[in-house]
Amino acid sequence: MEKQTRKRIRFDALHRFVARIAEIVDSPDTCDDIKCVHAELIAPATNAFRESQTAMADAKSAFIRARRLSQQLLLELDPVYLMTRAVVLLVDPAQELPDTLKKQPTDTDALSAIAMLVSIVKSHAGEAWADGLLAGQFGTLAPKAEAAVKAANDASKALEAARNRRRAAYFPAYSGYLAFKRIVREMLGSSSRAYRRLTLRTIGSKDDEPMEPVETEDEDDAPDSTVQPASKATAAPAAGPSPVKVA
Repeated sequence: MEKQTRKRIRFDALHRFVARIAEIVDSPDTCDDIKCVHAELIAPATNAFRESQTAMADAKSAFIRARRLSQQLLLELDPVYLMTRAVVLLVDPAQELPDTLKKQPTDTDALSAIAMLVSIVKSHAGEAWADGLLAGQFGTLAPKAEAAVKAANDASKALEAARNRRRAAYFPAYSGYLAFKRIVREMLGSSSRAYRRLTLRTIGSKDDEPMEPVETEDEDDAPDSTVQPASKATAAPAAGPSPVKVA
């Protein structure tokens, strides 16, 4: 049985082509008929995709910054967490506390471990050892790490939402690109500069149409949005959309 090749959604490629569409439309050499058709039938979809592409890039950058800060603060807190955990177990050996933060499978688990230890220490407020811990590094770093992890989780959710909006905007824009390309070919001819700018030839192929995108995203545009500790971080494959036939 012949193995099927999985095609990828090429967000950046389409983004370049819809930008070229805008340049063609803005050109004084482009006839009013093409401009009118573009404004009414093509632009709503292509503009929505361009906006979603920009939003995706912004969300990706925000997530990367939030994740780096989260991982940095967890690493700084870990030795202080271990020391505080040891003190708590000395006072109350029956307590069951999570191990080192580095052993937590995700940052969400690390967040729960921090919250549990903070709660226990605060329950002993008024005792010299607990007041000392809350006034020291533990009392300073723990809230910062908690806030950073929550911010990274929020950034992860925002990234996933931006990714879904971009995926939803892609196929209408791709259909609009094909329609605009056909219009340009019919009105200006296949040898026109405008039409050539809208044509992507694949290596080793004479096909004028770009590869029809289905099934999976560009790997470069779909980073793992799972927030994990630096010592445990692994890249998880991003789920692609269901196969879609673009006319």
